[in-house]
Amino acid sequence: PPLSRPFLLAAGAIGGAMLLALAVWSAGLPSTPTSANPIRPTPDARRPLASAAVAAPTAAPTALPTAVPTTLPTAAPPTVPMAAPTALPAPTAPPTAAPPLSNAAPTALPPEQQGAPLLVDDFSGGGWADLRGGGWTVGYADGRYRIAVDAGVGTIWSYRSVIAQDVTIAVDVQAPSGAGGLVLRFLDENNYLTFVIDPTQRAYRLEQRRGGALTVLAAGLSEAIRPGGEALNRLTAQVRGDLVGVAVNGQPLAEAEAIGAPASPRFGLVAISGANPAEALFDNLQIRTVE
Repeated sequence: PPLSRPFLLAAGAIGGAMLLALAVWSAGLPSTPTSANPIRPTPDARRPLASAAVAAPTAAPTALPTAVPTTLPTAAPPTVPMAAPTALPAPTAPPTAAPPLSNAAPTALPPEQQGAPLLVDDFSGGGWADLRGGGWTVGYADGRYRIAVDAGVGTIWSYRSVIAQDVTIAVDVQAPSGAGGLVLRFLDENNYLTFVIDPTQRAYRLEQRRGGALTVLAAGLSEAIRPGGEALNRLTAQVRGDLVGVAVNGQPLAEAEAIGAPASPRFGLVAISGANPAEALFDNLQIRTVE
């Protein structure tokens, strides 16, 4: 189904009192980056060196011939053969020389792993809105963050503030219905950017709302999007000035200019419903400075 016009929290459906409460609550959200849980590298499995079996050298015969002639010739007595000396072991082959170091440049990290971390969150703690209103819910669910929106409601978001407006942001998204993804440079309900996918359609959409007017910056279908409501997709967006680039599962989708994009350090998560309800589940969020 096509993505519908975003829902404005200022509308009467949510109510002026709820909007004011949510705005006050959002303004008080901590902007201090959440410390990332350190990733413990798994030690390489190392095999014990095999013990090379050394074959024992065959002993040289020590017995002399048993038969000695009784009649010696007149010639000089025969020379008794001497035992052949034991052969010296062959010298050990020199160790194989180590291959030369490659002069090739190291493989560049993906954009979502570059830059200083501003916010890293696996949603095992607090810090995000946990609220519900008329036809929408945002909050924690089974170790992830969930946004659910009834049919016809439109756009519901949740955001956090960081200390930069030019960032790379990435998150894992599962969208059983409707569209889910990222909200970028959120200023207010009339000024922000969104990047969402609808896995059931393998569709993506990058939009800008400026002064209340909605502009589609990029949209289409992509085989890089894993299909189905149970599929997990990794969304990445990079915002630098007015330039926005988006990717899914490491595959670039589009790059566009968002003229007049708000200079806001608020970034977060969003779900958009249309004729059908929307539900999106999020995990492993990273927001980093742009290198």
